Amino acid sequence: MQLSEEQWLQELKAGDEVVVRRGYVYGDYRLGTVERTTPTLVIVSGLNYRRRDGYTQGSGYQRCQLIQPTQELRDKIETTELLNKFSGTGVFDKLPLDSLRQIDVILKAALAQSPDANDGAR
Repeated sequence: MQLSEEQWLQELKAGDEVVVRRGYVYGDYRLGTVERTTPTLVIVSGLNYRRRDGYTQGSGYQRCQLIQPTQELRDKIETTELLNKFSGTGVFDKLPLDSLRQIDVILKAALAQSPDANDGAR
């Protein structure tokens, strides 16, 4: 069972996995790990997030928010990362996540066996 956002934020501790949403409308999502906490803050990747609402301190244009990780968000993040890895090819954009995972394994194995492989697909 998933906790309420308020309860989840209050219970966060060092080492916990979080999702960081950056931006507003077109925000992207990244997985992160809590570095440390204080009674009022959660620190992830050197940024201070308020425990009361999960937003970064201040109100700049690139506002970030901590979100409770779900499998759906993890899959979304992984899909985006794999698509970015394969970007420019045009053929992978409509493939489901399982197919992208299989292609990633195949490419990693092929690159490991090829002494002339470049680092672009790793």
